[in-house]
Formats: sequence, C-alpha cells, structure tokens
Amino acid sequence: MLRISKYQLFCLMVLFQFGTTALFVLGAKANQDAWFVIILAMAAGLVLNVIYTELYKQYPNDTLVEIIIKVLGKGLGTPLAFLVIFYFIHIAAHNIAEFSYIIQSTFLPRTPFIVVAGIFVLAAGYILFLGVEVFGRTSEVMLPIVVVFVLSVYVLVYISGAADLGELQPVLASDWRTLLKALPQVENAPFGETVVFLMYFCYADDKQAVQKVALGAVFMTGVLLVIGTITIIATLGIAYATIAAVPFLSVLQAINISDILTNLDSLGVSIISIGGLYKMATVYFAGISGMATLLNFKQKKWLLIPVGLFILWLAVSMPSFTFQRFLGQEVSTPYIHIMFQSMPVLLLCICILKKLVTPV
Repeated sequence: MLRISKYQLFCLMVLFQFGTTALFVLGAKANQDAWFVIILAMAAGLVLNVIYTELYKQYPNDTLVEIIIKVLGKGLGTPLAFLVIFYFIHIAAHNIAEFSYIIQSTFLPRTPFIVVAGIFVLAAGYILFLGVEVFGRTSEVMLPIVVVFVLSVYVLVYISGAADLGELQPVLASDWRTLLKALPQVENAPFGETVVFLMYFCYADDKQAVQKVALGAVFMTGVLLVIGTITIIATLGIAYATIAAVPFLSVLQAINISDILTNLDSLGVSIISIGGLYKMATVYFAGISGMATLLNFKQKKWLLIPVGLFILWLAVSMPSFTFQRFLGQEVSTPYIHIMFQSMPVLLLCICILKKLVTPV
C-alpha cells in the first residue's frame, strides 16, 4: 500500500497552492485591498477543507473517484468520475501552458513552446514513475527551497528600497460588494483546488492528522500569499501590478543592491517553476489514479504516457498566454472550478442523509 507521511502531505499541499499563485496578484479586482480578499478566501478555503476532510473520514481508504461511485452508484457515479478526472487533467494542462509561456518568454524565446511544455510533462512523468512515495519525499526538499527563496526576494525588495507601503493606502477603501466580487476567483484557485487531495488523503500514514495537515497547509499558503501580494503592490503599484503579465518577475527585476545583487528574474523563474512542476504532477497523478480505478488498471504507470501526451496536447492547443489567463480567470474560475469543488459538499450531505435514514 502506498504511504506518505503527514509532513509530505503538508509539503505537497503548500507547493500545489503556492507554486503558481505566487507569480500573480490575486484579488486584483479589489485594487490595493487585494491582500484582504486573500484573507477572506483563505477562510473560505479552510471551511472547504473541513468539508473535504470530513468526507474523507467517511471513506478513509478510498480516493475521490471511489467515493463518488460508492455514494452515487456506478450508473451515475462513473460518468461523474470521468468528468472529475478530466477536471484534474484540465488543471494540469492549464498549469503547463502557464509556466511554459513564462519560461519561453523569459529566457528561452527561440525554443518551441511544445519543447518547453514537453520537458515539464517528462519531468512530472518521471517523478510519478518513481512512485508517489518518491514524489512525497522530494517535496520535503523542494518546499523549503521555494519558500526561502520567495521570502528572500520579498526581504531584498524592501532592503533595496524598491517597495513603498504607501501604495497600499487607503487601507480597506473598497466596499464589501467589491471585496466579495473579487473573492470567488481567489477562493477557487488555489484554495478550492485542494479538492484534488481527496485523491491523496487515503495514502496518509497518519489518518487522524489529515484534517490538521490540510488546514495548516491552507493557512500557511494564505499567509505567504498575503505577504507576497502586499510586497508586489508596494513595489509595482496597483495600476501596474494588475496589467503586468507576471508581476513577480517585475518585482525581481526591481531588486538592485549596489549593482551587485540584481537581474534575478531568470533564477526566480527557475525556482518558482518547481512549484509549477509539483502542482502539475499532483493533478497528473490524480488523473492517472482515477483513470486506473475506472479502467481496472492495477499498474498506474501504464497510463503515464497516454495521459501525459493528452495533457501536452491540451497545453499546446492554447494559442497564447493571454488566452490562457483569460480561460483561467473568466471560464475556469466562475464555472468549472465551482462545480467540481462544491461536489464534495453534495457527497457529504448524501452520506449524512444515508446514515440518518438507514436503521442502525
């Protein structure tokens, strides 16, 4: 039986949530109050993860796909499970496209997009080929590297004098309607996307600690994102931060300490790409794990190549970085994410109702 420790689960969850979102300003619709939207979204994410883990407690040895079939039956559960699997694959393709465009535009402009994206798929596929235990162990190493680097960047920005906290004023000038309008986009990605870990919770070696681990990971991610958003806005100003293709790169370019410590953007993309790789690998594994369950494949590794090629094809099909960002913000967030992230709520309600109506 596959097993991952509670610390490995924590590392995977933080890398998954923080890896891609650190690059952008979340909650930008609230302007300089975007940081407060992240706090609200984190609170919503904590509630969602309580629901996810409560559902897991009902079926501690099953993945989300298996839970769906057990709760809804094969007739309704199987097609819904296929949709969930495609949802995970969609996130993987979206993530690959995002990072591949960033890397290509930053320091590989002459390299074909399909080559950059293909390297991501190969790297993720190789990690998963070694097994989910190896995936978990490597996350223990990678999370500190990513977090220490990002926090160091934030510190260097302030040391270099590039940041001005006055850009955050007036504080909480946005009304509640504006804040709530900006909330769904941040809550759905990254916090709501942790629904994918319903495919991982059953592998935890300490099942009693899963809920605490999940809530701790959401909280830590929220704190990191609040610090990051404040720093980006203080450095770039909200006007530029909302139109910059990749605000975190602009922050890196603003660092200049005595003309010695400067031009960190290439290094920054390399480090942050670790988070993107782990997010992609997380949903990649969830996709092949669910597919193996539905197709009765005992060896998940046989699905790595066909699923990986399909993910690559989807990523290459996205025509541009602008389109990819539009798809994520205007289509996936308001329609796709909310449907699949709220599904565990329905499943948990059905489980509770079944217990109430079933005689003891």
